[in-house]
Amino acid sequence: MARGRFTTTYDSELLRLVREKAEREGLDGASTVIEEALRMYFTTMDVEAWEKQLSGGWFKKLIICNGHVVFESVRIRKQLRYNPGFHNHEVLSERGWKKVHGQRERG
Repeated sequence: MARGRFTTTYDSELLRLVREKAEREGLDGASTVIEEALRMYFTTMDVEAWEKQLSGGWFKKLIICNGHVVFESVRIRKQLRYNPGFHNHEVLSERGWKKVHGQRERG
């Protein structure tokens, strides 16, 4: 894809976070992070998510995207405390979890 020049201004705190992320991940610069964010935005902008609360803690969820519908029926949703020693890629993979969305692995 051809690259074009674009000049704008960003909130200084937001730009600091973008630059830190680029440096942390060994990327070419802030523009790479911003491009990825824009790609994600345009990929997900047509996605609709609907939830319906049912009795007994159940809820149903519909995700509508590009003419496809994903239906989920979930028994419970609860929030857990984050434990970096337990909730990391290696441990979750070993326990049978499969990453379906999220930050890509950089190699």
